[in-house]
Amino acid sequence: MNSFESFIEIMKILNELATAEDKTLLSSYSIELETFADNDKMKRIHDFVHKNFENKITLDKVASLVNMSNVTFNRFIKKEQGKHLSII
Repeated sequence: MNSFESFIEIMKILNELATAEDKTLLSSYSIELETFADNDKMKRIHDFVHKNFENKITLDKVASLVNMSNVTFNRFIKKEQGKHLSII
Protein backbone atom coordinates (compact mmCIF):
# COMPACT_ATOMS: atom_id res chain seq x y z
CA MET A 1 0.00 0.00 0.00
CA ASN A 2 1.11 3.52 -0.62
CA SER A 3 0.86 6.16 2.10
CA PHE A 4 -2.59 7.38 1.02
CA GLU A 5 -4.00 3.85 0.99
CA SER A 6 -2.50 3.25 4.45
CA PHE A 7 -4.14 6.43 5.70
CA ILE A 8 -7.52 5.36 4.30
CA GLU A 9 -7.14 1.92 5.91
CA ILE A 10 -6.38 3.46 9.29
CA MET A 11 -9.46 5.69 8.95
CA LYS A 12 -11.59 2.61 8.18
CA ILE A 13 -10.25 0.84 11.27
CA LEU A 14 -10.89 3.88 13.48
CA ASN A 15 -14.41 4.17 12.08
CA GLU A 16 -15.08 0.50 12.86
CA LEU A 17 -13.81 0.96 16.41
CA ALA A 18 -15.90 4.11 16.92
CA THR A 19 -19.12 2.53 15.65
CA ALA A 20 -18.74 -0.99 17.07
CA GLU A 21 -21.74 -2.19 19.05
CA ASP A 22 -19.76 -4.49 21.36
CA LYS A 23 -17.12 -2.03 22.51
CA THR A 24 -15.73 -1.96 26.05
CA LEU A 25 -14.85 1.34 27.68
CA LEU A 26 -11.40 1.45 29.24
CA SER A 27 -12.59 3.91 31.86
CA SER A 28 -16.03 4.87 33.04
CA TYR A 29 -14.85 7.75 35.23
CA SER A 30 -15.91 11.21 34.18
CA ILE A 31 -16.76 14.46 35.86
CA GLU A 32 -20.04 16.08 35.02
CA LEU A 33 -20.48 19.78 35.63
CA GLU A 34 -23.78 19.02 37.38
CA THR A 35 -21.70 17.34 40.10
CA PHE A 36 -20.52 20.78 41.15
CA ALA A 37 -23.82 22.64 40.77
CA ASP A 38 -24.15 23.16 44.51
CA ASN A 39 -20.47 23.83 45.16
CA ASP A 40 -19.19 27.07 43.66
CA LYS A 41 -15.57 26.48 44.72
CA MET A 42 -15.40 23.05 43.05
CA LYS A 43 -16.99 24.47 39.91
CA ARG A 44 -14.42 27.30 39.77
CA ILE A 45 -11.57 24.80 40.26
CA HIS A 46 -12.96 22.48 37.58
CA ASP A 47 -13.45 25.33 35.10
CA PHE A 48 -9.95 26.70 35.73
CA VAL A 49 -8.25 23.31 35.30
CA HIS A 50 -10.34 22.56 32.22
CA LYS A 51 -9.40 25.89 30.59
CA ASN A 52 -5.71 25.72 31.57
CA PHE A 53 -4.83 22.03 31.31
CA GLU A 54 -2.21 22.76 28.64
CA ASN A 55 -0.37 25.17 30.93
CA LYS A 56 1.54 24.53 34.14
CA ILE A 57 -0.99 24.57 36.98
CA THR A 58 0.45 25.08 40.44
CA LEU A 59 -1.08 24.37 43.81
CA ASP A 60 -0.53 28.02 44.75
CA LYS A 61 -2.54 29.21 41.74
CA VAL A 62 -5.49 26.89 42.28
CA ALA A 63 -5.58 27.50 46.04
CA SER A 64 -5.54 31.27 45.54
CA LEU A 65 -8.37 30.94 43.01
CA VAL A 66 -10.67 29.90 45.85
CA ASN A 67 -8.99 32.10 48.50
CA MET A 68 -7.42 29.24 50.46
CA SER A 69 -3.96 28.44 51.73
CA ASN A 70 -2.29 25.37 50.21
CA VAL A 71 -2.92 23.32 53.35
CA THR A 72 -6.57 24.35 53.59
CA PHE A 73 -7.04 23.70 49.87
CA ASN A 74 -5.58 20.19 50.19
CA ARG A 75 -7.96 19.43 53.06
CA PHE A 76 -10.89 20.82 51.06
CA ILE A 77 -10.10 18.69 47.99
CA LYS A 78 -9.56 15.59 50.13
CA LYS A 79 -12.94 16.12 51.80
CA GLU A 80 -14.78 16.86 48.53
CA GLN A 81 -13.18 14.30 46.24
CA GLY A 82 -11.71 11.71 48.58
CA LYS A 83 -8.22 12.25 47.16
CA HIS A 84 -5.59 14.93 46.77
CA LEU A 85 -5.26 17.03 43.65
CA SER A 86 -2.20 15.82 41.75
CA ILE A 87 -0.48 18.99 40.58
CA ILE A 88 2.94 20.49 41.02
